Amino acid sequence: MLGYELAKTIHFISIIGIFISTGYTFASSQDDKSKAKKIADICQPVFGILIFVSAWELVSALNLHQNFPIWGKIKFSLWLLMAILGIVASKKKSSSKFLLGVIFILGCAASVVAVFKPGL
Repeated sequence: MLGYELAKTIHFISIIGIFISTGYTFASSQDDKSKAKKIADICQPVFGILIFVSAWELVSALNLHQNFPIWGKIKFSLWLLMAILGIVASKKKSSSKFLLGVIFILGCAASVVAVFKPGL
């Protein structure tokens, strides 16, 4: 079991990493064979798993797993939607710029939910 501070640090760094790798993926979407795109395509699922595992550790450390709060459900739903839109954007290159903006807005909304914890 990770400590609270370590899990929080891993969670935060992984969130930054997934947004950077998403940016690289969209920036190099015209060139499917670029090295940056290949690295970003590898990093995205790794950071996604790290986000999920560290979030699970944070929920456990804060003893929220028995009565999962509404803000946690909202945040999880936003991250799930961002992941789905990322997959759609990688398949539909024509709408990738629009979807990148939507993913950014959803990420900002997830941050606001994490900070202000509505319904708590």
